[in-house]
Amino acid sequence: MNRSICRSTWSLTATSFAVALVVGTAAVTLAQSPPAPATSAVPGSAVPVTLSVEHAWARVSPMVDRAGAGYMVIRNSGPADDALVGGSTTVAAIVELHETVPAASGGMMMMQPVVSIPVPAGSMAELKPGGYHMMLIGLLAPLVEGTSFEVTLTFQGGATLTVPVEVRSTAPEGSPAPMGSAMPMGSAMPMASAVP
Repeated sequence: MNRSICRSTWSLTATSFAVALVVGTAAVTLAQSPPAPATSAVPGSAVPVTLSVEHAWARVSPMVDRAGAGYMVIRNSGPADDALVGGSTTVAAIVELHETVPAASGGMMMMQPVVSIPVPAGSMAELKPGGYHMMLIGLLAPLVEGTSFEVTLTFQGGATLTVPVEVRSTAPEGSPAPMGSAMPMGSAMPMASAVP
């Protein structure tokens, strides 16, 4: 009778171990599944924010020691606001978010870094010459017309989105128009980096 109890106990323990192993493996598999790249969640909320990018392009930059500039339209079709907070790429050491604004005097335009670029719910953010843009600082090679590269965008809600960027000398058809008078690359500015 004791042997029967021992066999039953061992059988139950082995079955419990097998079930725990299967459940544990499933949990690890779920934990390793990457999130959808174009979906962001607002901090403290379960509301999804759907983001997409159109007309991503970078201005030709023939000199490695100068910075490049990148532009695009980011659409937010979700019900909650989000913001672009950073980016990375293999073609430059640093990606910074900037805005072109009028200088205090002299009628010149100047760039200033920004912490984030708002992407309102049900609307869009336009990164364009003369406005918000990405600076590609520390180019590893010249940006040559007709080539392309990828940039990974990071959003406040936690999403990351990797998009192809086309190198061009002019904006692609359908992209937003420049704000004010956009200056060409290499124009004089009261900043060390190239003109957006």
